[in-house]
Amino acid sequence: MALDQQGDLQGAQGDLAGAFKSYRDSLEIREKLAGQDPNNTGWQRDLSIVYERSRRCAVRASDLAGALKSYRAEVALQEPPGEARP
Repeated sequence: MALDQQGDLQGAQGDLAGAFKSYRDSLEIREKLAGQDPNNTGWQRDLSIVYERSRRCAVRASDLAGALKSYRAEVALQEPPGEARP
C-alpha cells in the first residue's frame, strides 16, 4: 500500500511524525479490511506488517508506550481466537 511506502520513506528521512501518521492512516484502512474478513490471512498478514513498522518507528522516536501498544496488537493477530494471553 502506498501509505506504507510513504511511511517507510518518511522514517528513512527522519520525519518520524510523518511516518507515524502514514502508518496510522494505513492501519485504519487495514483494520477495517481485516475486520470485515477475519479469515483472510493476507489482510491479517498485511496488518501485522504495518503494526511492526509502526512499532519500529515508535522505538526510533523513543515512544516506548506506543511501541508496546503496536507490539501487543501485532502479537494478538498471531493468537488463535479465544486464546488471549493472561
